[in-house]
Amino acid sequence: YYNADLDAIASQVDGVEAQNSRCLLSRFNRRAREYATQHDLAITGGSDAHFPMEVGRSITVCDSPFREAIKSTSTQIAGRGGYLSGHTATKLNDALRMVNL
Repeated sequence: YYNADLDAIASQVDGVEAQNSRCLLSRFNRRAREYATQHDLAITGGSDAHFPMEVGRSITVCDSPFREAIKSTSTQIAGRGGYLSGHTATKLNDALRMVNL
């Protein structure tokens, strides 16, 4: 997957979320990291939490203040990738809402 519009805005952003912990296919996180490297952008990690148990599954690590680290592209990412149970819980929650439970 590649969106040509990304190149049009790459010079206007400072970083790319290169570790999304709800991403089930690791190739998407890998491609985001590659894109950040090719365009000299900082990398960030995000939990994309839908439930409390998911908070902190992926994080952005930096030694300097956050904005400084993003601007200097000195951030690192840590955490775990996607897991099926998080998506299963989301689908179950959606189904229960549909039947008003």
